[in-house]
Amino acid sequence: MNPQAGKAWFQIAVFITVVSAGLLFFQKPGTAEFVISVTTLVIGIAFIALLVIMIKFGSRCPPVRIRIPIRHAGTGKGGNDRLPYVD
Repeated sequence: MNPQAGKAWFQIAVFITVVSAGLLFFQKPGTAEFVISVTTLVIGIAFIALLVIMIKFGSRCPPVRIRIPIRHAGTGKGGNDRLPYVD
């Protein structure tokens, strides 16, 4: 994931979570607005958790295999004079 994109998505998720948590203090429990704010808060927290998991495990790159050409000591007859690759 692009670091700037990850940071932008994380800021959006934090904004959603903070705003929905702030709105809970101004709404009466049991109203439709309260239920929507709680749902938005749960979605925001899940979004943050998903981003943390993606950033944590997505940043691991697979190991790079380096192929190094080596030259075997040949007999001069051409049999062993080619360049094999070693993994």
